[in-house]
Amino acid sequence: MRKIFLHAGSPFLHAGSPFLRAGFIKEAHYRQAWPDAGGDPLAAVAYAILRSNWEFGSTTTLDWNEFTL
Repeated sequence: MRKIFLHAGSPFLHAGSPFLRAGFIKEAHYRQAWPDAGGDPLAAVAYAILRSNWEFGSTTTLDWNEFTL
């Protein structure tokens, strides 16, 4: 296994906090992706950790501004 990831939907966006402390990083933010009980779309986020980061205690950061218009 090279990667473990999870998705957390609003109102559970704070659920990622323990994973951030464990070395996971935020890889995505999905708008209007998670339906609530009434069917209204809410935000969701994805967190992941790479096996190599876990093994070596390192973090691979993302460049969120990699592409410009």
